[in-house]
Amino acid sequence: MSSKRDVLMAAISAGAPLYNAGRADACHDTYVKAAEYLIQSPGLVLPTEEAALRDAVTVSLRQLDRSEAAWTMRRAFDAVLGVKEWTLLDLQSGFPAEPRWLQLDDSIMGGVSTSTLVYDGAEQAVAFMGNVSTDRNGGFGSIRSKAWGGWACGQASGLRLACKGDGRVYKLNAKMDDSVDGVTYQQDFRPAAGVWTDVSLPFSSFLPNFRGRVAQRQPPLRGAALRQVGFMVSKFSDLGGVVPSFTPGRFRLDVKRVMGFR
Repeated sequence: MSSKRDVLMAAISAGAPLYNAGRADACHDTYVKAAEYLIQSPGLVLPTEEAALRDAVTVSLRQLDRSEAAWTMRRAFDAVLGVKEWTLLDLQSGFPAEPRWLQLDDSIMGGVSTSTLVYDGAEQAVAFMGNVSTDRNGGFGSIRSKAWGGWACGQASGLRLACKGDGRVYKLNAKMDDSVDGVTYQQDFRPAAGVWTDVSLPFSSFLPNFRGRVAQRQPPLRGAALRQVGFMVSKFSDLGGVVPSFTPGRFRLDVKRVMGFR
């Protein structure tokens, strides 16, 4: 008889490619079948693990969004496997079908900065790149995902990026709702220039921001409620002041993976 790890890893190996190909429903079905096999096989999982799998199946079958349903199952698998770090978004082979991305540069307030997110096959990563300018009272470029259930990571204490910088300070932006405007949680980071590294960003260090100012009386950022994630370059820090090392011009941040960590 296969072990619980064998069953779950086989399901993930089969389901993840289906999800990345835009077949979240098939991915979800694959995960549910694996969970039901473990539930119905005496002795393969602990009682607490069986309860977690049962709960995930029940919840996912009620979710209308098949992407969110697939991720509900995957989170349960990660908990049973005791994973300390897991990939939320793998960009090494290009853009998965989800999430979709939205460009949000300072042009929305009259500025002339530009940014884009493109896949670089040589680096096996996506590049957040463009030109940031302070002309016309601008000074930021950003790309953010549209709302996506795959970001939710209730067991995580933060997000980790496998990335390569250019010496600039960047922001990771996060939202717990589906709106374009409103409060965005931000954390500054400066990845090593020209070197691949993992940057860990605890949820407790994200600051709520509204239109360039720290927003007061806001709840802390929670992984379970995460809906949107994005990358930003800006002349302003997450505290609201000007970044001392900021200079206008070209920028590039390469990202291979976005991960959750305990």
